Amino acid sequence: KAPPPRHLHGRHLFDKKSTYDYLESRFRLGAVVKRNSMTEEFDFEGYKAKYGESALPLFVVTESKQLKIWTADDPPEPEKGEKLISIVDETD
Repeated sequence: KAPPPRHLHGRHLFDKKSTYDYLESRFRLGAVVKRNSMTEEFDFEGYKAKYGESALPLFVVTESKQLKIWTADDPPEPEKGEKLISIVDETD
């Protein structure tokens, strides 16, 4: 049987490694869901510098309260005034 056409395939939520087992393991090891406001002083580059490669962005909430879902193939670029919801290793 031939595989379905590419445009009918599902997309990876968050990133390609974020399976149930991966997420469960992250939480078991102490990761938390965090909301960060994007500002002039703390933009997406600052977020990546603070939380590193292990950070897993999930959603962006716009100023007009729209929810943008982070996908592996088309991640949104968080902008000033938006909130980024992600899984991060506990740093505080």
